[in-house]
Amino acid sequence: MTADGWDLHVCETYAGICRDRDREESPAPLAPAGTVPPEPLSPPASVGSDILVRLRREVRKRHYSDRTADAYSDWVGRFLKFHQFRDPRGMGKEEVERFLSHLAVEKDLKDRGGYVRLPKALQRKYPNADRAWGWQWVFPAHRPYMDPETGLRHRHHLDETVLQRAVKEAAKLAGVQKRVTCHSFRHSFATHLLEDGYDIRTIQELLGHRDVSTTMIYTHVLNRGGRSVRSPMDVLR
Repeated sequence: MTADGWDLHVCETYAGICRDRDREESPAPLAPAGTVPPEPLSPPASVGSDILVRLRREVRKRHYSDRTADAYSDWVGRFLKFHQFRDPRGMGKEEVERFLSHLAVEKDLKDRGGYVRLPKALQRKYPNADRAWGWQWVFPAHRPYMDPETGLRHRHHLDETVLQRAVKEAAKLAGVQKRVTCHSFRHSFATHLLEDGYDIRTIQELLGHRDVSTTMIYTHVLNRGGRSVRSPMDVLR
């Protein structure tokens, strides 16, 4: 289900819940004189349990099946738990998308397609680290592979050739006739820094050049001449 669909379900279902709550929280009529008022209902154990009770009541009013009620309760319970039982009326599309992203990552790990291969000593010390979120690749490969030693499926990082092919294809679609590679971005970065007036030593440090003479090559690319020099008076206001 998309985030918009989830949002619609949340809005419709909790609209009924809020109507029930408003009716329940409205002041009760005064009891006749001489009668003992009924004892107040005990407060719910938590916000989550209160919402699930109201959810089931709303589902029954709509004549849904018990299996549907169980499914709704399960998913709403997981949604509330993920957001630490915040009031659903204060949440919207952004919270739903975060929850769906969490489910996608959880399913990937559950299918044993997201395990990373760790050093053997680390794997022995932390047996479950290979499936923990903190150890996953930021840019994982699209397909997992089978470890011949353990028989487990692992996922490596995205291969550099994938990005290289994407850059080559983008240059072709843009109609650029010159050869374009990922390294072209590095040259462009250095050239733009020089154009913006950054000193050569700063650029040398950013590019990781051992010798400043290597960085000086970029100064020949500009070839602006004396007319490109800005007077300090030009920047005065």
